[in-house]
Amino acid sequence: MMNKKQVLSAVLAALPMLAVADHLTLDTVDVTAERIKESTTQPSIAVAREEINKTAGGVTIVDMQQVKEGRTSNFADTLGLATGILAQSRFGAEETRLSIRGSGLQRTFHGRGIKLMQDGIPVNLADGSFDFPGIDPMATDYIAVHRGANALQYGSSNLGGSINFISRTGYTAPKFEVRTEGGSYGYYRLGFAAGGVVNNVDYFVTASKYHSDSFRDNAQQSADRITGNIGYKINEHVETRFYLGYVNNDSQLPTTLTKEQLKKDPKQSTVRAGQGINERDTLVKRFANKTTFTFDHTKVELGGFYATKSLFHPIVDLTFLDTIGVIDQETDDYGLSVKLEQQGKIYDLDNTITAGYALTYGEAVYKNFRNVDAHRGALTNYRKQLSSNHEVFIEDRLNLTADLTVIAGLQYTNARRKTNDKLISFSGDQSFDTRYNAYSPKLGVLYQLQPQVQLFGNVSRSFEPPTLGELDNDVANFI
Repeated sequence: MMNKKQVLSAVLAALPMLAVADHLTLDTVDVTAERIKESTTQPSIAVAREEINKTAGGVTIVDMQQVKEGRTSNFADTLGLATGILAQSRFGAEETRLSIRGSGLQRTFHGRGIKLMQDGIPVNLADGSFDFPGIDPMATDYIAVHRGANALQYGSSNLGGSINFISRTGYTAPKFEVRTEGGSYGYYRLGFAAGGVVNNVDYFVTASKYHSDSFRDNAQQSADRITGNIGYKINEHVETRFYLGYVNNDSQLPTTLTKEQLKKDPKQSTVRAGQGINERDTLVKRFANKTTFTFDHTKVELGGFYATKSLFHPIVDLTFLDTIGVIDQETDDYGLSVKLEQQGKIYDLDNTITAGYALTYGEAVYKNFRNVDAHRGALTNYRKQLSSNHEVFIEDRLNLTADLTVIAGLQYTNARRKTNDKLISFSGDQSFDTRYNAYSPKLGVLYQLQPQVQLFGNVSRSFEPPTLGELDNDVANFI
C-alpha cells in the first residue's frame, strides 16, 4: 500500500510529462468512403420493404435469394412464401393456376384477375389475360405482392391485385453467376447471369433454359429466356433504364381424365384420333423504358413498353364449335404511364400524394383452324380484336402522428373491348364493341404499434373489366 507521501511524489513526477503532452500534435487522419450508388428506376429490396410497409393492407415482399435456397421449378416454388396466394402447378411443370383472394380461380389456362408485371411493366395482354412463361425467376431480385385494392396506386384494374417481379440490376447482381438445377421426370434449369457498373452505366443480363417431362404423359415443357436491362444516370436527378425480354416456350398439355381413367392410370393422357397432342407454344418479345426524375420532395416516373406475342395452341377439335381446334393468335401491346410522388406538409403534418395515369392498348389477330394432327387445317374463325385501358389514380397519405397514418385513394378506369368478326359462321356475327367504366375508392388506417408490429384496417372497392375470352360467346358457351 502506498502512503500519502508516495502518492504525492508520483503526481509531482508526472507533471513534466503532462506539460509535454499538452504540446503534442497528432497527424490528421481523413476517413472517406465512396457513396453506395442505387438505382432510382429499380429500387433495392431494402427500399421496397420500406415503401411497402407504408401500405394499410395485405402486401408482401418475397426475397428471391431466400427462394433460391431451394428449387425454382415452378411458380408454386417462387410464390410459395407469399401469404394469401394460391399458386398451384397443374402437372408439375411451369403451367400454373394462380389466384389471390379467389380471383380467376376457375381458370386452368391463361390467367386472369391479377396484374402480373415485370419491373412495373405489365406482362398481361391489354385485355387482362396472361401466361406465366413470360417471367424468368432467375432474373428476379424480389417480388412485390399487393393484394386486392392495395394495388390501385399501380393502376391495377384487377380483383386479385398485382404481382411485380423486380429484376436485378448492375448494382444488385454479381459480376457473373451460373445456376443449375435438376431432378426427376427430366427436370433441369440452367442459366447464367452477368452484371456490373461502369461509371454512370449499369447493366444486367441473364439467359436460361428450362425443361421438364412432368409426371404426366404428353406434358413436356421447355423454355428459352433472355432478360436484361441497362441503366444510365444522366445526372444526380435523372436516370433512365431500358428493358429487354425474350421468351420461347413450348408446352404440351395433358388432357383431363375421367374418374375411372384416373384410378386406372393417373399418368396417362388421352389423345383424340387425328388431333395429336394438345400444345400451347408462345413466343414473346418485350421492350420497355422507365425514366425517373428525383428532386428534394418530388419524384416523377415515366414509362413505356411494347410487347409482341405469338400463340400456337392446338387443342380439342369439336366440329360443332368453331372457336376450338388450333388457336393461332398474334398480339401487339403498347403502354404509356406517368407517376408523380410529392412529399409536403398539411397543417404541419407530413403528407405524401401519389398520382398517375396508365394507358395500355392491344391489337390481336385471332384465327382458328381445324386440328389435323396438331397442325392447321381449314380456317374456321378469323377475328380482329382490340383492347384498351385508361387508368387514373390518386392516393394521399397523411401522418396524423409519428405512428398513425390515414390513407385515402381513388382510381377511375375506362376500358374498351372490341371484336370484329371477319368470318361469319353458323353462330352468326360475333362482333361487339363495349366499354366499361368504374370508380374504385379506398380508405385505410395504419398504426405502427412496435418497430416490427403494424395494425391496419381498410375499406375498398375493386373493379375488373372482362377479358376478350369472357366476351366471346362461343367460348363462354363451351366453358
